[in-house]
Amino acid sequence: MLYASDTVRCAFWETLARNRFARRRRRELPRSEVEARLVVSIGSTGPLALIDLRGDGPVRIGAPSAVAHDGNHAAGRALSASVHAGVAEADGFLFASRFTGDACVAVFDRAFGRLRALGVDELVRHAGFLDALDDYDIVLTEPPG
Repeated sequence: MLYASDTVRCAFWETLARNRFARRRRRELPRSEVEARLVVSIGSTGPLALIDLRGDGPVRIGAPSAVAHDGNHAAGRALSASVHAGVAEADGFLFASRFTGDACVAVFDRAFGRLRALGVDELVRHAGFLDALDDYDIVLTEPPG
């Protein structure tokens, strides 16, 4: 499964920030956690058949709302396994980030052959990441020494 977002801000929240800043006055992130990460821009060579879980998507397919909105991913994992095994034409899911509301995709391995890397940048230098740090008042910290 490949998870991706249409914004670097969202990808940052989905992968690194998540709930780590909840109930904290100072938002600090060790620079070392960021330096090894890359931003890979991807595209597809053709359309992907994605099940839309945004808005009322779960209701439309008869799934519980937890598949798209719960911090406990059990319902989403169960739906993913069921669709992967039983709906051969589905390439994955389209959903809204529970952190930022931005569009995200979860693409099954069977569709990887239709994906292409378009570019690679260092996360720590990417404008979208730097904007997210400013927007959310997050400070990169250096290791002691």
